[in-house]
Amino acid sequence: MSRPKKGQEHPREELHAKIKIMSAIGIPHAQMAGVLKMSLETLHRCYRDDLDYGASEANTIVGGKIFEAAKKGESWACSLWAARRMGWKETTATELTGKDGGPIELTDTEARAQLRELLAAKNNVA
Repeated sequence: MSRPKKGQEHPREELHAKIKIMSAIGIPHAQMAGVLKMSLETLHRCYRDDLDYGASEANTIVGGKIFEAAKKGESWACSLWAARRMGWKETTATELTGKDGGPIELTDTEARAQLRELLAAKNNVA
């Protein structure tokens, strides 16, 4: 992209759509300005609406597609909608039990007994 010729001022019609798309996909403003060969100040001053609303317009389009898929009963879209919009989540619980479903019994091994003795001696605790 070249700089505008003398007398070809900003905003330029051919840049609006490009800036909206760049904003929609999350390209930082400084990088946009570099690619478009304009100052960051010019980008902000002349293309403010495109920068501000590009991502919102893209979200509207993509969100609409997800919503339409959910209305058709597509399971991926329903799951995504429930997780993001309704706060639902899948959880997994793991319960540990001892022998025959009883409590877990811990037995002291020789190393634990030695460690306990060392700690007790260090802290002068019987």
